[in-house]
Amino acid sequence: MPLRETEPGFAGTAGVARRDITPPVGIYARNWGAARHDVAEGVHRRLLATALALGGDSGGPLLLLSLDLGWWRTDEDELRMRRALLERTGLDESRLLVALSHTHAGPSICRDDRVQPGGELIEPYLEFLERELSEVCAEALAGRRPAVVTWGVGRSPLARDRDLSEGGRQLCGFNPEAPADDTLVVGRVATPGGAVLATLVNYACHPTTLASTTGCSRPTTWGRCARLWRAVPGARPASSCRGRRASSAPVRG
Repeated sequence: MPLRETEPGFAGTAGVARRDITPPVGIYARNWGAARHDVAEGVHRRLLATALALGGDSGGPLLLLSLDLGWWRTDEDELRMRRALLERTGLDESRLLVALSHTHAGPSICRDDRVQPGGELIEPYLEFLERELSEVCAEALAGRRPAVVTWGVGRSPLARDRDLSEGGRQLCGFNPEAPADDTLVVGRVATPGGAVLATLVNYACHPTTLASTTGCSRPTTWGRCARLWRAVPGARPASSCRGRRASSAPVRG
């Protein structure tokens, strides 16, 4: 279904920046039940961090940090990273939103996995992340300029319900009788003159396509989406946020 564009929902200032956060080969990466490997065996597509800063200093800007990573497994690891970012940016904690893409083909970001194969690389990687994310946030804040945000709403048939009840058991499998939320929301951040600064994408679906077929690091579904988006003339870095995806998975994957 084609996107239906809405009126501008924001007018102010915006800045965007990006960093490569691809983990080293050999880092522990067995993150889910279908994984067939313990460590990252290579790189299929680079993992990225995208920072989008919105608004001026008077009320405190909003900062959205989108990461091609899986998920936090402990509060300690997440809060340690957030504290470092808040200290570097000087923002109130209510003004920082960190969104992980939930890729199933990324590294472990849990220090408790240090005892696993390749686990000795997790701590250095998290230290690298802290440095790179601090820099990308500072760059986005420093690069703010006049901008407007407009939104488009459409639908995509990619997602399907994956909660299947069979013989009294709850399985992870395609459920043809249950509808999935197919709402696709796209935001365009542009200058008043129309130059695109960034793109926002929101869709509720587990990014598991190709995730268990090889041991290579990649952002899976959202990396492919961002790559296609950047091929559009005038397009700019994309930030992806997922909606409520617990019961949704790709048609294939």
